[in-house]
Amino acid sequence: MINEFAQAVGSRMRLNYLYLLTVADIRATNQELWNSWKAALLNELYNVTSQALRRGLENPLDQAELVAVTRHRARDRLLEDGFDPDQLEPLWDNFTEEYFLRHSPDEIVWQTHAILERDDPRAPLIALRPSPERGGTEIFVYMPTDPGLFERITAMLDQMGLDVMDARILTSEDHYALDSYVVLDDQGLAIEDPARIREIRQALIRGLAKPHGEATRVTRRPPRQFRHFEIRTSIEFKQDEPNQRTIMELITGDRPGLLSAVARAFTHCDVNIRNARIATFGARAEDVFYITDHDHHPIHDQAVLDCLREHIVDELDSEKGARL
Repeated sequence: MINEFAQAVGSRMRLNYLYLLTVADIRATNQELWNSWKAALLNELYNVTSQALRRGLENPLDQAELVAVTRHRARDRLLEDGFDPDQLEPLWDNFTEEYFLRHSPDEIVWQTHAILERDDPRAPLIALRPSPERGGTEIFVYMPTDPGLFERITAMLDQMGLDVMDARILTSEDHYALDSYVVLDDQGLAIEDPARIREIRQALIRGLAKPHGEATRVTRRPPRQFRHFEIRTSIEFKQDEPNQRTIMELITGDRPGLLSAVARAFTHCDVNIRNARIATFGARAEDVFYITDHDHHPIHDQAVLDCLREHIVDELDSEKGARL
């Protein structure tokens, strides 16, 4: 994707112009649209595209090479921190290649620290930290996976007034969830207060302590100004065969409980979520979900896609009606 984007841009000078134009356009349209999350996303896109242009478009970075470089950098830092290779390799052997493709060395170091230093291996591991690199507060969840885990986590985050900007949903070879979220508070800021971070962590630990527990129903009301916008819900599906997944694009009005309502539909229709990209523009949510069937294959069964579409629309309509 980065190589294709770099080919379209063509040069470092045009990349600089495009970056500045994009920032100016977003901030001039509505100052409330600009936040640390969008700044971090654009910064990441700019940096990796700049690297691709310097490297040469005829020499794209190989996937196996990227995994090896990421593992090597994370391993060196963890060895400096006093960990033994015999601790790292058995843990990482259970992590898929996709984990090392979708996390930076810094994220891998932080998450590995949390796993190897946890007090109770039987309890859900919840780790939080402010992350300027990712433009928000990171939440890492490591625990035995279950089909409704995404639904339960997003419901709790919604109920606590946290907006999810990014979600990466992965499962290890030994069936542990390796889920990462980036969240902002209701003012669009990262959560940095240690007391608030402890409060969020304890609430998640309590809520996830019972396997297959029922998800929290979100009762927060939407901001008053959002109630005046009528945004028609649109759901489109695309097949991403090279990456063995189906892409679901959702456009709808933003509201508290939106993500958990979508997650309930995934659970109801027996669909697995592998990744999510969350984008909110004022009262308009434009979210992208990367999903598979229960066998981890792209979803070609039209009945399952129809189930998702109907269940999501029903969930959003019922929540809208409950708040009128």
